Amino acid sequence: MSKRLKLANGTSWPDPHDESEWQLRYAPNRGAELMAAGTCAAYRDLIVMPARKRNQTIAMIRKAIREQ
Repeated sequence: MSKRLKLANGTSWPDPHDESEWQLRYAPNRGAELMAAGTCAAYRDLIVMPARKRNQTIAMIRKAIREQ
């Protein structure tokens, strides 16, 4: 199952180090499809949110990655 990063603000984001891309290409299953849908939703959210909030969110994602 694909991992998600839990941020301090209560949101969760796709972990950029998971293997969902490989799963979708070579061993597709429902779990990988759902993770891809979540990744698309996360991307959409980053694109439409205001720059300040986007930068704060990206900083929190990077912090969560470092703390793994």
